[in-house]
Amino acid sequence: MKLSGFQDSPQLSYPPFSEAWRFSQLESFFQQDLSPAKAEFTSASHVEISGAQTQINSLPQGVSLSEIKVAGSDFWSTLKRSGVKYKITITEAMTQPLKISITRPSTQSHEATLAFIEIHVLAGIKASILQDYSGSELGHTHSETLIELAEGSTLEHSLSFKEGAQSINTHTITTKVAKRARYEQTILSSDSQKTRLDLLTELMGEESFAKLRSLSLLKLKSNVDVHSQIIHHSPDTAADQLAKNLLDGESKAIFTGRIKIVRDAQRVHSAQLNRNILKSKKAHAIGQPQLEIFADDVKCSHGSTTGRIGENELFYLLSRGISQNRAQELLSHAFIQEVFTENSPESKTFFKQFLEQQ
Repeated sequence: MKLSGFQDSPQLSYPPFSEAWRFSQLESFFQQDLSPAKAEFTSASHVEISGAQTQINSLPQGVSLSEIKVAGSDFWSTLKRSGVKYKITITEAMTQPLKISITRPSTQSHEATLAFIEIHVLAGIKASILQDYSGSELGHTHSETLIELAEGSTLEHSLSFKEGAQSINTHTITTKVAKRARYEQTILSSDSQKTRLDLLTELMGEESFAKLRSLSLLKLKSNVDVHSQIIHHSPDTAADQLAKNLLDGESKAIFTGRIKIVRDAQRVHSAQLNRNILKSKKAHAIGQPQLEIFADDVKCSHGSTTGRIGENELFYLLSRGISQNRAQELLSHAFIQEVFTENSPESKTFFKQFLEQQ
C-alpha cells in the first residue's frame, strides 16, 4: 500500500532566532527554495516513510496506521503539514518491536525530507518501537514524532540517527505520559554537519515515569545540539535522564536540559546528567542542565561533566600490557555501553548493528 505525502512545495524560510538554539543557528545553511526529495522504494517488511511517499507491506497484529490530511501552514512551526501525517495506534501487546524507517533520498542540497508520525499506545498496552533515520550526504531532514501513552501503558522507544556528513537535520520528539504509564527513550546519533534534537517529555499523571538516554558519537566537524525539557505536571512522578557525547576531531556537542516541576506537583523525583568525553584537543562540549521548581516536596539533581579519558584508568590498562590505542578503545566502549545497559535484547541488537557500521 502506498500513501501520498508532502504534496506541495511552497517557499520556505528558516526559523527566527531562538535563545534555546543560540549555539547552533542554521540560517546560513538553508536555501529559500527547498523542494521535496524523490523517493524510491524497495521491498521491506516494516513501515518505511520517506520524502514523498509511505509504503507499508505489513504491520504486526494490534497495530493500525491511518492517514490524516491537514491544511498547509508555516513549515517551521507546524512541520509544513501541507501533505499528510501518519498516525500509528497500538491496540494490543506486541511480541516483536514495530520498525519505522525514515530514509532520506536527497541527492541535492536544496532537497528536503519531511516526516510527521503520531504514535498512540492504548491503556495497559506494552509496546516497543525501533525508529531509524538514514540518508544521503546532502539535503535537509525535518521530522516530528508525537507520542501519547495512555494510562498504565509502557513504551520502549529506540531511535538512531545516521545521516550524511554534509546533511542538516532537525528533529522534534514530544511525549505525553499518562497516569502509571512508563516511557523509555534511547537515542543514538552519529556524524552530520548539523543536527538538532528537540525533546519534550511531559509527565501528565500520577506515578508516570520517563527514562531518557542519549548518545552522540561525533568526529570531523560534526555538530549536535540537544534541547531537552522534562515537565512534571502531576505529583508522584519520576524521571531519569542521561545524555552522553563522545567527541573526536573538531566536533561539537551542546546539551541544554531543563527539568520543570509545576506548582502542587509534590513528591517528584527527577534527575538529569550530561557527560562528555573529548578524544581530541579540538573537540568541544557545552552542557547546560537547569532546574525550574515550583513545589517544595521534591528530590531533584542535575549536573554536567566534560573531560578526557581518565588518566588513572588508562594507566591501569597500560600497566597490564594493553596498548594505548586498545586501552582507549576499551574505555570508550565502557563509556558507550552504559547508555544501553537496561535496554531490551531487541533494542540492544538494533543499536549494535548501528555501532558496527561506525
